[in-house]
Amino acid sequence: MSLNAKDLGALFDMSRDAVAAVENGAVVYANPAAQSMFGLRPGLSAAALLPEEALSDPAERFACMTRLGGRSVSSAVSRRDGLAIVFLAGEQTEASPLSDRALREFGNDLLTARLAIDAVVKGGSPEQDPRLREYTALLYRSYYRLKRLHSHLTLSAGLRQESLPMKQRLIDLEPLFRDLCDTVAQLVRPMEIELRFEAEKLEGYAAADAGMLETMLLNLLTNSLLRTPAGGVIRVSLSQLGSRFILAVDDGGTGIPPERLSGLLSGSPAAEATDPAAGAGLGLAIARGIAEAHGGTLILESRQDAGTCVRVSLPRADPKSVDTLRQPEIAYRTDGMNAVLTELSVALDKSIYTKTMFD
Repeated sequence: MSLNAKDLGALFDMSRDAVAAVENGAVVYANPAAQSMFGLRPGLSAAALLPEEALSDPAERFACMTRLGGRSVSSAVSRRDGLAIVFLAGEQTEASPLSDRALREFGNDLLTARLAIDAVVKGGSPEQDPRLREYTALLYRSYYRLKRLHSHLTLSAGLRQESLPMKQRLIDLEPLFRDLCDTVAQLVRPMEIELRFEAEKLEGYAAADAGMLETMLLNLLTNSLLRTPAGGVIRVSLSQLGSRFILAVDDGGTGIPPERLSGLLSGSPAAEATDPAAGAGLGLAIARGIAEAHGGTLILESRQDAGTCVRVSLPRADPKSVDTLRQPEIAYRTDGMNAVLTELSVALDKSIYTKTMFD
């Protein structure tokens, strides 16, 4: 049986949740909640509801974020009979975010802890004592997990306040992402997980902060690693669609239940409580925020027990802005292995975290 606007009205008119539907590039249905909360109504262009990259995405069910009425809105999309049915929810905000002072104190304590760990390790011989070597690995990995949490809280606050310290310049995305994937592939090999990277020939550059894009991809890879068993494969691809670059991270892991997709993208506390692989529940929300800060869109598609695919659409730099940005350089890394070991610390085996790795 095919659905139409009348059927949707019977299903959703009495719902307190905002629901709308798109067909042939236009909004064809908006329930009373969607009309009152977001000003949606039949006849509006579909672009008023979802970004073009989400409207053209081929997935049958996915989640993404958009802005409606000046608000950041979580959208869960389900396609059926030519309709894209969109379930909308305002983004959750943290009840009591850490203050700047608390984040600084957290960072100072982390530095003190690192110095203490180095001193303890220096006084022993972990290379000769297997037990001390194991304890050292646990200490270093725990330190980097705390460092990751501090970084995520800081980034989350910056995204919420729209105050990220962006250093944009022209970026050739292919060498940036290929180099990062090559590094991660070496680290996950002992876990018997294969990471593959492939890229089409791209035209043009992205106007972006290379460090932020690395953080974004590392968070996406962490999400896949946590859900990919030994023997699994994670595929990263980079392609171009018109004036936009498409970065995709696709795994064959355990997947994410559909009802949790929107919560993970918004950093909802409920995502952490219901998803044991979500960690602090900020990784995907931060990746989404970084994509949006670059004028992009992140789409999360997951098939439970069949894997997850995340697609990030990033705009190509406007040729008119090329003269105002620094010309591209191939050597983008400024933090060495530090960022990789920090962002992947919740997914990598502790054996990676040896004194030699940090020297």
